[in-house]
Amino acid sequence: MERPALPTLRQLAYLVELSARLNFRVAAEAQFVTQSTLSAGMKELETVLGVQLVERDNRNVRLTAIGEDVNVAARLASIAAAGELVSSEAAFAAAGIDRPTESREVTLKGVSQPVRVRVMRAD
Repeated sequence: MERPALPTLRQLAYLVELSARLNFRVAAEAQFVTQSTLSAGMKELETVLGVQLVERDNRNVRLTAIGEDVNVAARLASIAAAGELVSSEAAFAAAGIDRPTESREVTLKGVSQPVRVRVMRAD
């Protein structure tokens, strides 16, 4: 059985950068790639996930609602220490996990509101 494709760290980095800058050219420069490389990486990420993450037109770039969620998840993964899983409060509640966690509020670059999170540590 073939395993489903997963997003690459590079694709997630492109999304995180694009969410912070909301400009393909500037985000590409910050990632040290061409604009077409960043754009192709974003299209690949959308294909892998099967959803539209970014709304584009000639002048504006904005994340869709699911794009915002994926951006938050990518940013949360980047702040986790070794042996930790950092998850949004909403995702934690939806998963129905019943184990001890630390609750905190974090401010993430590129995300307009602080995010309430749960931190689980490996036993």
